[in-house]
Amino acid sequence: LNRVLHNAISQVPVGVVVTRTGERRVVVANSEFHRIMGISHGSLINSTLKDTFFNAGGKCFYPDPGVLNEDLLVHHLLSRKHYIARGYEARIHQPGGRQLNVLMHSSPVLDDNKQSIAMVTIVQDITTIKQKEEAQLRKEAQLEYALSATVDGLWDWDIPEDKGFLSPRYSEIYGYEEGELPGDIKKWAEMLHPDDKSQALKRLVDIIKKKKETY
Repeated sequence: LNRVLHNAISQVPVGVVVTRTGERRVVVANSEFHRIMGISHGSLINSTLKDTFFNAGGKCFYPDPGVLNEDLLVHHLLSRKHYIARGYEARIHQPGGRQLNVLMHSSPVLDDNKQSIAMVTIVQDITTIKQKEEAQLRKEAQLEYALSATVDGLWDWDIPEDKGFLSPRYSEIYGYEEGELPGDIKKWAEMLHPDDKSQALKRLVDIIKKKKETY
């Protein structure tokens, strides 16, 4: 059974480490955990993270000061005196200098007397996900800056959801404060002049049917 569990842990795509309570020596650590921590495979076994990772220059930071707030803690299934921490983010600074964003989950291992004998921690590398999120935020900030600087109004319409993004200048042109003007098509149609409404809606339908490229 131990061999089966060891093989299973070694093949999962997340880092897994088991440390003994008290002495904090590592009894199990898969290759993905070693990779995330930036240390050679196998070097953690029967050692401690302090000796192998932190004393080598490694660091672990929690970007959110309230990372271990009550919302992330749940009672252990076998004992309400023990808690499981789920889904808290951290930033790993490897001894070699590389930095990774990780998502962590920690749970105590209890014996028959419901006493903690070890701690299991699962670490997922979310660096690529965070980089994509940050890149998207930068793009949105750049777009917002560009839109605020232009004299043109922008209406970006999500057709399936019938939701629209209106630039501040767009609202200003129509005499509204930012956020006052809805972006849905119904409101837009209501604002059309009666003499223009039929032709404007026809052109809109042509755009949707791709009979025209611009409106």
